[in-house]
Amino acid sequence: MPSFANSDASSASEHARQQRQRILDAARACFIEDGFEAASMSKIAARAGLSTGLPYHYFENKRAIVLALIEQQLEQSRQGLAQIQAADDLGGALQAAFDVWRSGEVSAFHVGLQSEIIALGMRDADVGRDLQRNARQMRERLAEWLQQRDAEQGRGRTPDELALAAAVLQCFADGLALMAARDPAFDPALLAALLKRVLPLALEG
Repeated sequence: MPSFANSDASSASEHARQQRQRILDAARACFIEDGFEAASMSKIAARAGLSTGLPYHYFENKRAIVLALIEQQLEQSRQGLAQIQAADDLGGALQAAFDVWRSGEVSAFHVGLQSEIIALGMRDADVGRDLQRNARQMRERLAEWLQQRDAEQGRGRTPDELALAAAVLQCFADGLALMAARDPAFDPALLAALLKRVLPLALEG
């Protein structure tokens, strides 16, 4: 006999997840368009098509929303790395990411949004802590991927060498994101040459 109570609970949980995501999507757009300080909770609610007080049922304040956005960025980075690992095409992935970054498309990783969050992290210890955790976890995952890739290709590097290679990749990707925002018309041929020159430093050691 079906459990209607379980079905109702599942439906309520899914509704809450969807509402929460609507708020996060609206907040992301507001932070990008207006900046963190100007994007009030009422603006976020209006952007999400919700009553003014409803976002507070899911997030205590804007800071809580930012922490949730940081977590989403980390999850997207994990998924992106898994896709790169499957295709073994880091250069192609960075080229595709550069095209998204310079388009200004609203996504979980948006250069303008990232800049807003970093600025907040310099003033807010909890946000700064989560940003550091995010960066540290991505370096660790990059190092694990590089170690696996090395093993498949009959190479071996020390943990310190892998950590350095992961840091090179992370700093390079961060720099490309800033370049894409600052100079969307950056020469594609120069980008291709840059990828060809820099990536072997991390991938081949």
